[in-house]
Amino acid sequence: MRRRGDIALGSRAVLALASGASNAGATLVTIPAGTATGTYNILAEADGAHVLFEKNEANNLSSRILRVGPDLVTAVRGITGTLRAGATISVQDLTSNPSAAAVLQSTTGYYLSTDNRLDAADVRIGSRAIPALAAGGSSLASGQAVIPAGTVPGAYFILAVADYPKVIVESNEGNNTNAFPITVVP
Repeated sequence: MRRRGDIALGSRAVLALASGASNAGATLVTIPAGTATGTYNILAEADGAHVLFEKNEANNLSSRILRVGPDLVTAVRGITGTLRAGATISVQDLTSNPSAAAVLQSTTGYYLSTDNRLDAADVRIGSRAIPALAAGGSSLASGQAVIPAGTVPGAYFILAVADYPKVIVESNEGNNTNAFPITVVP
């Protein structure tokens, strides 16, 4: 439902339609300068001026999610070194900013986990500094991590977490973690 505070971003003309016909098209719009980083709904409304009498006025609005601002994601590309308790390993990750907004420098943290989700039980084992990234930019490099002494041999995950201390305000905070399966050996 369109609300009083909604901001019009643009419109397009639709010629007269025969019964059962449709008209598809694209409209270039500009997000207002100063729009805060976050998740919004972008609305498309047929008969936006409300000038036509229709049998059903309740089906004129459609919405899609629009994310505004930077967004950091990461993926572990590989691990080198011996996966043994107390050993230093090298974690290669690709940290990217797939958004249309630049992002300041950040840090990607590495965690050892028994599952593929970041939670309070996971242990931070290393990190690497990520330079400022332009819109669509990425950084591929390796950082050092240490498998904690006393880690029992078995199956684990290395989690790479973009912006691990959460200092960057992102348009999507839910896509920062990537899991890479490993086996710690005796």
